[in-house]
Amino acid sequence: MNATISSPMALLFLAAGASRRMGRDKALLPWQGKTVVAHHYSLLEQVEGIDPWIVTRPIDVALTTELESIGWPGHQRIINPSAPDCEMLLSIQCGVAGILKHPYSTVGIALIDQVLIQPPTFEALANEAERNPQSILQPSFNGRRGHPVLLPRSVAEQLAGFQGPTLKHFLEEHNNQRSLLKVDDRGVVTDMDTPAAYREQLSRL
Repeated sequence: MNATISSPMALLFLAAGASRRMGRDKALLPWQGKTVVAHHYSLLEQVEGIDPWIVTRPIDVALTTELESIGWPGHQRIINPSAPDCEMLLSIQCGVAGILKHPYSTVGIALIDQVLIQPPTFEALANEAERNPQSILQPSFNGRRGHPVLLPRSVAEQLAGFQGPTLKHFLEEHNNQRSLLKVDDRGVVTDMDTPAAYREQLSRL
C-alpha cells in the first residue's frame, strides 16, 4: 500500500481502548495463527478498494511492534493522546479527523474485535457505498444492525465535530441518511469483549 491514497474508502479500526473486560489487548489476541490485528490486515489485503487505518493508544510498544511487523503503513496509524482514559467516540473522532486529511470519499468505522467478518462482506459494503455515495451504510444480520459503519465524507466531517455522547447518538440524528445492507454474515454483529466471548469465537473456527 502506497503512501498516497490507493482506495476511495478508508476503514478505521478502533484499538485505543483499555480492553478492561477482556483483561488483555484484544488487538493482540491470537487468531488463526496470527494476532487479531494481523488477521484484519491480511483479510483486507484480499479486498480491493479499502485502505485499513487504525487508532491506538499512545506509547503502546507491543501493538506498535506488531503493526511494524505486519507492514501496516505508518501514515495509516493514528494515536489518540487521550486514550485509553476517554470515551470511544473521542477515539473515533481522532481517527476520522486524521483520515479526513486525505481525499477519501468514504470513511468506515470498524471494531477491532469483530474477527468473523468475511471478505465478501467487506466487498459488498464497499460496492454498495460506491453505488450510494450519499448514504450512511450499515450492515444488518437477521434484523440486527452491525459494523462496520460506512460514512460519506460529508457525514464523516460532521462526525469529527459532533458534540454528542456516542456514535449511536450521531447515527440516530442522521437516521434519514442511513441505509441498511442485509448480509449473510454473523460477524457483523459478533464481537468479543470478554474471555468467555473470545473462547466462544475460537470454538467456531
